[in-house]
Amino acid sequence: MQRIKLALLIGNLDYRSRIAAHLLAHEKERFEMHLFSAVEQLEADLGQYDAVLCADCLQDAGVLAQKRREPFLYLIDQEDSQNLVQDQMERLHFIEKYQSMNGIIDEILGNIGTEIQQVQETGNIRRKTTLMSVYSLAENEYQLPFLVTLASVLGEQNRVLILDLQENSGFSHLIEEPGTYGMEDLLAMAESNHYNKSRLMACVGHMEQADYIYPVQNTECLCETSSQVYVRLLQMLMDELDYSIILLNLGSRFVGFFEVLNYCQQIYLMTKNGGLCQWREFEFMEEVSRRGYDNLSDRIAKIEIPILAVPTTCERLVEQWKWNELGDMIRHMIPQMPENKRMGA
Repeated sequence: MQRIKLALLIGNLDYRSRIAAHLLAHEKERFEMHLFSAVEQLEADLGQYDAVLCADCLQDAGVLAQKRREPFLYLIDQEDSQNLVQDQMERLHFIEKYQSMNGIIDEILGNIGTEIQQVQETGNIRRKTTLMSVYSLAENEYQLPFLVTLASVLGEQNRVLILDLQENSGFSHLIEEPGTYGMEDLLAMAESNHYNKSRLMACVGHMEQADYIYPVQNTECLCETSSQVYVRLLQMLMDELDYSIILLNLGSRFVGFFEVLNYCQQIYLMTKNGGLCQWREFEFMEEVSRRGYDNLSDRIAKIEIPILAVPTTCERLVEQWKWNELGDMIRHMIPQMPENKRMGA
């Protein structure tokens, strides 16, 4: 993926350093950053960048914006907003200055580029990225802890992207704030068979060890979407975003559920010993075979969540999962991922 050339012209040295540090730490695969301390330096190079991001220089930004056609973005605060004139409002794209860095990045991406591309459909997902999935047949409240802990552990050595396709999974409570764009936008782009590259990237949020697509607000759309749309969505992400692993959190079975499952190289099936769960597991494997997907059984790892000795609290919840018995189990099982066996405590 070609990186976005972003010029930064920000007067406040501390704020400029904060943005630059965030881009270098979390966004270097997406952005090529160019820092300017003087308007005259940037003016000489105008036209070479995909976007310009300014702050603390409202008058100069308005003048420079006249000289270029690409997005000219301005980080605005309360003092600047009181001094705005109509001419500046027409030329500049304004972004709230004092918000999270991830929010600023999302707004930058939302303003860059208008190119529309078509999904290249081949009938199969091209194997550029490892596709994994998590699905529950028992007590699916453990599905989310397993998912995010697995993503965090894998994220220590890989670039991991989470797609939450389980209705009311609780995932939204693990992220800092909702994004401007998210899963609904991805589904709409995949449904139309066309996508906007910059908006696609704006659908991505960031956790400590993994990224994620902002989850849906209307969960009904998850089961109403067909497998063809999900395949297009996955292909878009593989073509445009540089992730080594995409991790699906699966919920209700949409039309073509088993077809999408069959694209996964690794499937983690949450299950439990004894009683009704054994019947559900047996019926699930019977249906897999009846639909002609017998080869799935070699890619299914049956997961039984260990008993947690220390109860978790809401503070730093992901970190607690990662370093308790759940995280230990996942770190132990990762070298044996292809094995089809019950993995428990």
